[in-house]
Amino acid sequence: MRVCQGPCGRNRGDQFYKGPRGRICVSCQKSRSSEAARNRRLEETYEVTPEEWDLILKLVGYKCGACAQKRSYRLNVDHDHKVERTHGMRASLRGPLCRRCNKVLRDIRYNIEVLQGLIDYLRDPPARKVLSARDNQLRPYSIPNLVRPRSATNARGRTTRKRSI
Repeated sequence: MRVCQGPCGRNRGDQFYKGPRGRICVSCQKSRSSEAARNRRLEETYEVTPEEWDLILKLVGYKCGACAQKRSYRLNVDHDHKVERTHGMRASLRGPLCRRCNKVLRDIRYNIEVLQGLIDYLRDPPARKVLSARDNQLRPYSIPNLVRPRSATNARGRTTRKRSI
């Protein structure tokens, strides 16, 4: 057993070190090289220093810029491909996005009209009009709150867990 000289500082067995004289455990070495690769990619691909990217993350509270949810993984660097062609990569940066929001943007092909159409569709679905007219009941329909609390209290006052969407 020896103490890791890296960020973790844990007592670890010899199997966690690359050699008999190793001072930093394999976990710390991987995180260090992963961080270095991220910093290099930010600078080479997006022309942004790691300090600038950290300021952008801090500005949005280390959350996704679209859904404002905190994720356990690194957020994607979102950029506008049209602006990239005309003004360069640095000018095309928009901010951090989680994988889900980045996929939604990609799937709608960055078209604001499609996104607005989806919002209108969710607010006033056509099936509700037909079904409520058939039932002779005009049921008001609204978009449910998509961000639900993680826990709530039941009738007995006990805390229960709710699943989020």
